[in-house]
Amino acid sequence: MIVGFLLVAGAVAIGVVIAVERTGASKNAPLTATTTQVEYTSYDPETRSSSSGVGRSTIEGANVRYRYRAEGRWFETQDPIWKPSARLADRAVCFDPDDPAAHTLRGNTDTPCGEGNHGAVRRAKAVTP
Repeated sequence: MIVGFLLVAGAVAIGVVIAVERTGASKNAPLTATTTQVEYTSYDPETRSSSSGVGRSTIEGANVRYRYRAEGRWFETQDPIWKPSARLADRAVCFDPDDPAAHTLRGNTDTPCGEGNHGAVRRAKAVTP
C-alpha cells in the first residue's frame, strides 16, 4: 500500500513539473528583452465594472489578441487579454531572448523589462507574416 501511494505521488509530481514546463508560466522567467513591434490582430471593446467600499466604477477597455516581432520572427497570441483603454496606446512586449515565445504584454513602454515582468508570462506561437 505504501509503495502504491509513493508511485501515485511520484506520478503526480512528474505531471506537475511537465505542466509547468510546458506552459512556461513562471513569474520569474527571464523576460529581459523588449520589442515595441506589436500589432493588435483582434480588438473587441468591453466595459468592466467593479465594486469597492466606496462605490461602483466602470473601466473601458478591450479584449485584444496581438502579434509581436522578436529575434527576427513574428509571434502571435491565441487567447485574448483584456487591457484598459488607458493602456492600449502604449504597446511593448517583454520576452525571453532564449525563448521569444515566452512573453508578457506591458502597457508602459518607459518601464524596463526584467524582474517582476509586468504581468503573467504567456506563450505565443511563431507565425509567418
